[in-house]
Order: sequence, then structure tokens, then C-alpha cells
Amino acid sequence: MNTAGTRVQTQSVIKKVDFKDLDLEETNVWIENRGLETYRAQQIRSWIFGRQAESFGEMTNLSKELRSFLASSCAISQLKAIKTQASLDGTKKYLFELEDGNRIESVLIPERGHYTACISSHRNDQKKQGKRYLRGLWAVAIRPSRHQLKW
Repeated sequence: MNTAGTRVQTQSVIKKVDFKDLDLEETNVWIENRGLETYRAQQIRSWIFGRQAESFGEMTNLSKELRSFLASSCAISQLKAIKTQASLDGTKKYLFELEDGNRIESVLIPERGHYTACISSHRNDQKKQGKRYLRGLWAVAIRPSRHQLKW
């Protein structure tokens, strides 16, 4: 109640946990704290980092109830490619924007059977942001398509 004696409703904002911000141990703890089976952590991470799932709805080996719960309480952040430049040797330079508006510059250099990535982040929390980006890039680098990478 406020000073006039009327009820005031406050709306709490609950931030969704972003699975790309969690390492395997943190994902396990999150899963366990919600009473879910421990194997679900690896199952969800396989979808996000292996199959590059962009939503929980894609995770067809999870029950509809679990997918709905995850969608309401969690997020899978996405990089938005703002600019791409390609050289003749296959090297690609990218400018990405994060959901919070911060930007990351990167270069993906093709090598024999693998890629080398150079990353530049201008965010205050560079360690955590770099961790998120590296996880996303690893998923891309090990499963590129013939002509275009899926972001």
C-alpha cells in the first residue's frame, strides 16, 4: 500500500538465464536446482552448441512441457551479423552485434581442416563476453556449411 492507502502493484522483472553464458558445470547446477534429470544439461548443450538450435522448440527429444518451461525461463542468445567481408583466400571478417547492443569484430581464417579465429570485443566485461562468443563460434567452426556459416 502507498501513503494514500491504495494498493500498488509492483512488477518484478526476472532475467532469463542465457545458456550460452553457462559452462557445463554451471548448466548442471542450474538443471539440478530445478529438480531435472542431470543428463538434461548435456542434452540441452548438445542442441545449442552441436546442432546450433536457436530455440528450445527445436529440441525435439525434450518433452513439450520441458521445452515450454525452458522457453519461459531461459534464453539462447544470438549474434546478429552486421557486416561481412570476404577475401579471395576464403578469410572472412565479421562485425557482430549482441542482443545488448555491444559489438564484436572477428576474422575467420580457413586452414587445412580447421579454422583460426581472431576476436576483438570492446565490452567492459570482455572475459564473459568472449566466453559467450567463443562458445558460439566453436559450434559454427566445427560445422560450417559449404558457402555460408549459420549464425
